[in-house]
Amino acid sequence: MRVVFDTNVMVSGMLWKGAKSPLFVLVEKGAIELCTTPGILEEIRRVLRYPKIAKQLRVAGITIEEVMEYLLQYASVFEDSDIVETIPNDPSDTMFLNCAVVSGARWVVSGDKHLLSIRLYRDIHITTPAQFLRRF
Repeated sequence: MRVVFDTNVMVSGMLWKGAKSPLFVLVEKGAIELCTTPGILEEIRRVLRYPKIAKQLRVAGITIEEVMEYLLQYASVFEDSDIVETIPNDPSDTMFLNCAVVSGARWVVSGDKHLLSIRLYRDIHITTPAQFLRRF
């Protein structure tokens, strides 16, 4: 099953324990296929430089490059596209729906209220990490 995680879900799931980290257990076991694009990967790299997150990386003793290598080890990378109309309230979230459309993913896992308010787009379910884990 192909799934797209938004940036927050990916970063939180890799660096902090909690509701999101079991998602990466599923990815590592091959139970779900994590789908991403170069644009999403660049967004993750940018977010990993935020002071709070950079501090967490230092505490954990890992580098941005190690995080990116981990993602590339488990994620399938698809072409960036502009298939989906821009999400009016938060245009930057459009990249996750585009990734889902291009990859054939049926799930976008997010904590973003703008994405979550859509709930369903072209047979793509948009849900929180906790809701996804309950359904899965």
